[in-house]
Amino acid sequence: MKVVLNAVCYIISEIEKNVEYLHCFSTDILFLSNKIFNKNIKRKYPFINNLLENFSITDKYSIHADTKMVLDKAFVKYYSGQPVDICPSSLLKYLEKDLIGFIEIFSEYIAFIDKLEVRNALKKPKVGEKDLDAIYSFNYSSTIERLYSHSNINFIHGKAGKNSNKKIVLGISELQNQILIDNKAYGFVKYYQKLVNNTDYQFLRPKSPIVAIENKMKSPSLTKYHPIEVYIWGHSLDSSDSDYIHEIFSFNQGHESSLRVIVYYYSQPHAQLSNLIAILGKDTVENWMKNEWLEFIETPDIQRLNFDSSYVDDSISEFSKTVLKPQETRNIAFT
Repeated sequence: MKVVLNAVCYIISEIEKNVEYLHCFSTDILFLSNKIFNKNIKRKYPFINNLLENFSITDKYSIHADTKMVLDKAFVKYYSGQPVDICPSSLLKYLEKDLIGFIEIFSEYIAFIDKLEVRNALKKPKVGEKDLDAIYSFNYSSTIERLYSHSNINFIHGKAGKNSNKKIVLGISELQNQILIDNKAYGFVKYYQKLVNNTDYQFLRPKSPIVAIENKMKSPSLTKYHPIEVYIWGHSLDSSDSDYIHEIFSFNQGHESSLRVIVYYYSQPHAQLSNLIAILGKDTVENWMKNEWLEFIETPDIQRLNFDSSYVDDSISEFSKTVLKPQETRNIAFT
């Protein structure tokens, strides 16, 4: 979505700089000049023509064996019948309305798939057999509830279905493009959608099992503890969820570490590691790796786990294997 919005903002900025990109063919038809799509933009946004057409921002118009792009007049400002500028607010509000419609359709689709019955019960990987204090699901379906009868499951981005009291959230983490900021296009932002839809916008702080356990560790009477383990499964760690990632890695600031993060990856960990570095910075990721607070483990093969009797699931973290007893505490400082 971020790339799509940036592509649309490019069109807006180019027309604002040069209104001659708009050509009136008749009172009802307004052409968008092909000159706006230079080589650099085609290289950066190779899909931009299809994007504008698929979102009904533009349409194709054939004239004298030549195909031109027609811009919807609702997105243009006129003076004395002539186009004088593009109207960013109208275009962005139109896209926000489209997003709301898509979210509703997508939610119904997920809810429909959710009703399909599984013929055979699936074996759970070893990490799922651990005694978990809480599960935070970024998935919109109730799959996690079917696999784990857990009393503390939190649907961070909402839950699909008309009967759900938490509408699903689908968007970007924050507004970065100046055009979006100037036009207050917060409808595309996840935290805004959560506030409007009353979706759960509390994550780890201030009320969560992790914080509660960490607060207990502040007690001077506590002499032993076991660091909290956070398992990240099936999440790309993309920048769209950077708020949550910053929240997780805001721990371990004191003298003693209270948290270990175990990231499960498919095939290669490069993409997730790169995303973490982009969000947190090289120094933070290196610090967590050097202190063995961050571990990457390959996701077990779920198909083989269920259909190959010789397959061994070895997906438990090295930290879990080595820490068999609570560790002695030293002077724990929380800042």
